[in-house]
Amino acid sequence: MKDQGDNRKDFWLNHEMPRRGLFKLLSLAGGMVAAWTVLGKAGGAESGDAEGKRAPGPGLGAPGAGASDFCGNAGARSFLRYEEARPEQMRVMLKESPVAYIPFGALEWHGEHGPLGLDGLKAHCLCEAAASRTGGVVFPAVYWGAFDTVRFPFTFNFSQSGMQELVRESLVQIDDWGFRFIMLLTGHYPPSFQKLLREECRLHNKTGKTLAMGAPEQVFATDIKYLGDHAGMWETSIMMAMHPELIDLSRMPKGLSAPERYKQYGVMGEDPAEKASPELGRMAIAHIADKLAKLVEETLQQGNDDAIEKAYADYEKALTIPAEIKAMDLHNLDDMVRYGIIWAREKP
Repeated sequence: MKDQGDNRKDFWLNHEMPRRGLFKLLSLAGGMVAAWTVLGKAGGAESGDAEGKRAPGPGLGAPGAGASDFCGNAGARSFLRYEEARPEQMRVMLKESPVAYIPFGALEWHGEHGPLGLDGLKAHCLCEAAASRTGGVVFPAVYWGAFDTVRFPFTFNFSQSGMQELVRESLVQIDDWGFRFIMLLTGHYPPSFQKLLREECRLHNKTGKTLAMGAPEQVFATDIKYLGDHAGMWETSIMMAMHPELIDLSRMPKGLSAPERYKQYGVMGEDPAEKASPELGRMAIAHIADKLAKLVEETLQQGNDDAIEKAYADYEKALTIPAEIKAMDLHNLDDMVRYGIIWAREKP
């Protein structure tokens, strides 16, 4: 197929994997030796409450077919889908479970094998899975406005200022509705996007009535070695669990190295053709939803942002260079050098 590498210049600089210190290391000749040392070290390391359930009705998470029902029936609590809810249902839910879940995604290439709306579909599913454990209101996924997207076909890229304004105004407007916790969960997570959500939520927590958190799903999954990927093993597995009809792994050749998967198909992380499975996806969804729900409950009980800040700090601690190398599926110095060369050539 045509080499898609010519279609974008800053894919690795800004996109999904955390990589901040790693790519500086890989882009320098002297850093290659240091990276080889790090690789050697890396190789040796290795609830729901049934009382909250109500009879299903319009706007409520309820049994049925489709990804929303797979995700939304994971727990015992009922929740509202904002776009389907009536005002009286909102008033009742705000008294019972004053939690808002706002998923963020992108309209973006996810390999030849994945859907273009993967990030938003994933984030919405995870929000519903968490809401089925805590109750609350799940809002429609925010697809438009994402920035630092990949430079592959069929992808939208917007200015950061536009998204910042949308996030800030959304938090301000929802602040008076009666929620006590607002979760901005993003399935699109270049470092710049993570930083924007985190900073806007921290600002809101200083001035608003509600507490807010902005984070990608892997904040709740570092203990299962999920640090985020792009159309790799983890994202593909989650989609296979929630929307198997949207994944076509016959479009993803087996046996490619990590640099080949990235350059030819825009895939980052472990090989989806070899390692993705619906079982892994179901495990990841349940794990992330459980930990997110626990954080929500702790924050509601404590009435402060201690649990939120601890989650941020734990995530930062997990982003070690050895862990990032493993997450990117790099196994030898040659692959690391090739990644470094590719990144260095594509810097703006």
